[in-house]
Amino acid sequence: MITYDELHNQNHKITEHANILHYLLADRSLCDSKVTCDLFFHFVDMVKEHIEVTDKHFYKHLLVCDQETKNTATKFMSGSVEIKKVFSEYLSIMV
Repeated sequence: MITYDELHNQNHKITEHANILHYLLADRSLCDSKVTCDLFFHFVDMVKEHIEVTDKHFYKHLLVCDQETKNTATKFMSGSVEIKKVFSEYLSIMV
């Protein structure tokens, strides 16, 4: 099982990478560099891992709680489906 702190740490690292990539990808001369490419694919792997861990270990614990918590978990799971779709579409454009 993953802890809340571990999920938070993953989110923090993903956000850091996203912020750095935002600046690197805005500069055409840095866009095609190996360093930027490596960072981008590391970011992709981190996001995929976070989604997988969240789906496997986090939601199942929320779904056995009270009805309000179940409803919240269901909404997050629905949002996760949309995020996966958008992320997949983004990757198909970028790769």
